[in-house]
Amino acid sequence: MESLTGSARHPVLSLNSNNRSFTIYFSDLGFTNDERHKYEYKLDGYDDEWIIVENDPSATYYDIPTGRYTFKVRQAGSPSTESRMDVRMSHVFSTFEWALMAIAAIAVAIAIFLYMRHRRVLYGIAQGEYTPLHDGNSEGETGTNGSVPADEDTKYRTTRLSEKECRNILRKLDTLMRTERPFTNPDLKLSELATMIGYNSHALSYTFNQHLRINYYDYVNEFRVKAFKEMLEKDPNLVKYTISAMASKCGFSSRASFFRYFKKFAGTTPAEYMKSLK
Repeated sequence: MESLTGSARHPVLSLNSNNRSFTIYFSDLGFTNDERHKYEYKLDGYDDEWIIVENDPSATYYDIPTGRYTFKVRQAGSPSTESRMDVRMSHVFSTFEWALMAIAAIAVAIAIFLYMRHRRVLYGIAQGEYTPLHDGNSEGETGTNGSVPADEDTKYRTTRLSEKECRNILRKLDTLMRTERPFTNPDLKLSELATMIGYNSHALSYTFNQHLRINYYDYVNEFRVKAFKEMLEKDPNLVKYTISAMASKCGFSSRASFFRYFKKFAGTTPAEYMKSLK
């Protein structure tokens, strides 16, 4: 009876997969004529037709699948006497099933992680964000002299850009960087820069690596360093602001990145440079 809830008019029988077989007893104490002790019942969602019983007011079911059903019973041939009861059969997971689901969830999580990491790497390569490591440089930058290793040539063997085309790309790019200053966007991608000048990212990457012999990040961050220096030279009073705030206005996304590139292109630290302007 603890499985029976709801109201007298609308009872609900709740069972689980450990009790998939059950018997429902029913009666109508108002029937005095034995000939009227004839019932018909049906479990909607399981039985296709009404089942008629005589002098045996009960219905037994075995191995009912998980789901929601409605048990109906009435005096045979008298729809107006119908009574209903909802039957809800839920599934109880065994220890073995829980273990299988846990293993499956872990496998799916690992697969998603590997897939996303693979996509990030491929996207980074397409955007020029990942370059091969050389000379112990852990940040994927070029060597200390700014040159690109010889094996970079292999990657561009299928690219056919003439010297004239490379110079045209650089001319458009230089104009764009000086007039529209897209480098102030800390999330600027190589593909976005290429689109702005009407080329694809592979052509722009080729121009950087094979024509200028530098990588994309060196090119963009040098403009950011120049912008920082120009900002201070035009208004020395800006020294009252924090270095991080000014670097952020120039497009640097982190303090560490700003200090590294400033030292690389200015040959001194930001603090020393600001001190020299006083």
